[in-house]
Amino acid sequence: MINGPESSIYKFDAFCVDSGKRLLLRDDEIIALTPKVFETLLYLVNHNGKVLEKDELMSAIWPDTIVEENNLNKNISVLRQVLGEKPGAHRFIVTVPGKGYKFVADVRTISVEKIPETSDSKPRRERRSSKRSAFAAAGVIAAIRNRRSCIRLLVFQQPTSDRFDCRDAFRQRKRQSRTRISF
Repeated sequence: MINGPESSIYKFDAFCVDSGKRLLLRDDEIIALTPKVFETLLYLVNHNGKVLEKDELMSAIWPDTIVEENNLNKNISVLRQVLGEKPGAHRFIVTVPGKGYKFVADVRTISVEKIPETSDSKPRRERRSSKRSAFAAAGVIAAIRNRRSCIRLLVFQQPTSDRFDCRDAFRQRKRQSRTRISF
């Protein structure tokens, strides 16, 4: 997989490649690509104007994996269809016989800096009591699973263990039946 230190946006023709969000857009409309087809496009765009040998492309797109050259040919074919290239018209990707491929469109690169976290921002876990949330979630899940209403019991009772079982709450309720609490 191809990773960079910062996110970049590449613009060519009516297309925009967002490397950080891993999107291809045409006139602000998202075009769906498989991950490896996107990796192929990103590598070609990153090396705009340079003839890339097939071996170099395959080792960059499929690191630590042995693949056939046909996989690369298929990705290039899909890219040509997506970019709207007609047979013989090489507006974006040119095949260099015996060598590899070359991305020939004029590409403008926009570097996007990542915003550093401020010291005031705290992770969500630190902001809220995770224990209360866990009890509430366990109660809702147990109620759905057992098709019984044990949510009322959660308001007044906390489980003694980390794992909450709705059946334990009902057993406790039976034991406390002498001292009935109305809700």
